[in-house]
Amino acid sequence: MSSSQVDAKEEKGGIDSLMGDDHASSPSLLFFHEVGLVALEFLEKHESVTNVVVDGKRRGLPSRDLFSFERKIAPFTLPEDLKSFYLVSDGLLVTWSVQMGAEEKPLGHMRIMRLGEASVMPFLGGIAVVIDESPAGMVCIGFKKKGDATESAVYLRDNAGRYHFISTTFTNYFRLLLAHIGLPRWQLAFTPHGLDPLARQWLAFFLPDRLKMDEEVMVRGEEEERRKK
Repeated sequence: MSSSQVDAKEEKGGIDSLMGDDHASSPSLLFFHEVGLVALEFLEKHESVTNVVVDGKRRGLPSRDLFSFERKIAPFTLPEDLKSFYLVSDGLLVTWSVQMGAEEKPLGHMRIMRLGEASVMPFLGGIAVVIDESPAGMVCIGFKKKGDATESAVYLRDNAGRYHFISTTFTNYFRLLLAHIGLPRWQLAFTPHGLDPLARQWLAFFLPDRLKMDEEVMVRGEEEERRKK
């Protein structure tokens, strides 16, 4: 990575500025911080990656903003790990490009929407809060009632409007997002149809071990779909 690319990244800020030192004692925030550093270090060292940009101009939200948003989704409340994240950073945005010969092509896109950008929509008898929109579809936290209790999990709402389970918690989704370094349509690994050829190609190039794990997820998904039929 050239010095000009590093300088551009530093001007925008990094994971340190994004997560903030004031909250370093929180175990959940230490996790977000450490996972973010691992992803950035991988990108900075990869010879094909250029122009890594972290939007560091995202400070934490005051508690009143979270309370205000929760009034919109009552009787549901945001998961504690998601609230912890928004208290130190109003979303996340990391982008990067790949060098293809003489051409630089935008490729990676890791995003958690600002809370003010998050929309609310119906979800399987409950509601869903959208935290990202990607080429694969909308990533959302789905909420539904089960008796007196509330269940929530992270889903992909694909471009055909179907919901696919990704993870039980926001923390696990955050880990997956950074583990896939924001490659296009990685979330399709959690659908019955699996990764498309282009998504598989990019994963094989940058993250072959991750692709093997995703293929295991896809096989389990196919087996589950067969059991349903």
